[in-house]
Amino acid sequence: MKKILLSLAAVAMATAAYAQGPNLVVNGSFEDAGVEASVPGGYTWDPWNTYENIDVLPGWTLSTGGEWNGITLWKAEPGDGDARPEDDAHYLRLMGYNDNGWTNISASQIVTGLTAGTTYKLSFVMGVSWPTAADCKNEWAPDPNYYVSVSEVDGEAAGKEIAKYETPNTEDGYTDQEFLAHEYEFTATADKVYLSFVLPNNFTEGNKHESCDLFMDIDQVKIYDPNGTGAVNGIVVENEAPVEYYNLQGVRVSGDNYKGVVIRKQGGKSVKIAL
Repeated sequence: MKKILLSLAAVAMATAAYAQGPNLVVNGSFEDAGVEASVPGGYTWDPWNTYENIDVLPGWTLSTGGEWNGITLWKAEPGDGDARPEDDAHYLRLMGYNDNGWTNISASQIVTGLTAGTTYKLSFVMGVSWPTAADCKNEWAPDPNYYVSVSEVDGEAAGKEIAKYETPNTEDGYTDQEFLAHEYEFTATADKVYLSFVLPNNFTEGNKHESCDLFMDIDQVKIYDPNGTGAVNGIVVENEAPVEYYNLQGVRVSGDNYKGVVIRKQGGKSVKIAL
């Protein structure tokens, strides 16, 4: 009876874990291994000659349209337990170039595993900044209109837009926000969507603006079904995985004839039970 009760508890835990459906965004916390970054060869000026632009970011496609447009940074900074959990070690920064740049930077991903007609939540935390006219030393300020979009997928690119979140500008054309949580809903029209974070701007070639760096910081990106689609599927997948038993010393044992407390491991889940 004890074994049965503990197993039921494990199922309950699994169900709770999928209560909102799994996160369909790959590497939405930007913690996956495999990031590659290097300083662009054309950056010879300080401090940009110390900035390592991301060449590879697992799960994401990054675009700056060329090194003169800006740079993408993998920032190492633990969360404060507010918008970002304390164990969250990294986030993504899209950073606009301040001198003779015409910024247009994006981080995109084709998100799969959706169900057409189902309403999903897109959530993320974001911090943004762009300079005032005074900061630019010429009474001119950028008007970046940062945005996040969810679109249909057309081949490997974005198709018809489904939803869009635009960071609101303040009245004086300047904002400097710490990480804030954002969330909104969209209804999927197919089994996949094109998700994109975009930092556009009005910088144009030939304009020279000092001290005018601007950026969009992104973290904790999630797309999930708030009604729990995927809960049953998630448990089934776990149940189909092979079961392994380990004693409390970490030695693998047989579940058929072992007596005592063991760690039951199946798929990515482990639970302590009594045999």
